[in-house]
Amino acid sequence: MKKGLLTLLAVFAGITVYGQGSVDFGNNFPNPANGIKVASSGALVPVSGMFHVELFAGPSTATTEAQLTTGLLDAPTSTTPVRILADIQADGFFFGPTAYVQGIAGGGTAVFQVRAWSGSSASYAAALLAPGALVGKSTLFTVAGLGNPLASPSTLPAALNMPGFTVAPVPEPSVIVLGILGVGALLLRRRK
Repeated sequence: MKKGLLTLLAVFAGITVYGQGSVDFGNNFPNPANGIKVASSGALVPVSGMFHVELFAGPSTATTEAQLTTGLLDAPTSTTPVRILADIQADGFFFGPTAYVQGIAGGGTAVFQVRAWSGSSASYAAALLAPGALVGKSTLFTVAGLGNPLASPSTLPAALNMPGFTVAPVPEPSVIVLGILGVGALLLRRRK
């Protein structure tokens, strides 16, 4: 009797370890309020095969980008964090995989951010160093009621329902240097 109860308890504990909340990584096509737009024109980012988005997530208490991670899970029983990526598949919109938020149970709440970049850079951080690349990110937003595929009955992944945002070119280094020289000249002139 004790062995059976302990075995049942161990199995239940093992299953609950894998009870990660899930979210559908997409931005609600065709709602224009959720689209990613180019800052200079206001037009939706075109399908080009060279525009990428990545999902960042953190606990419901997260208030800064530093508290978010890319270490999400790609399966409800996975224990190895991976980056959740997608490409723009319709002008301004993407349809990524289901992401499982490590440490947040199904039905729970998490904070998310989507970061986007163009070009061949492997990450958003690398794209920030690539002159002319288009980069942008959403504000932090909360998703409540994450899905739980291991519940009985299982629940579907929550909709990401992210706010739309714009992307803008990374300034050329020469523009930055000229700006710094201009500010320096103004400060020197002010002293005289």
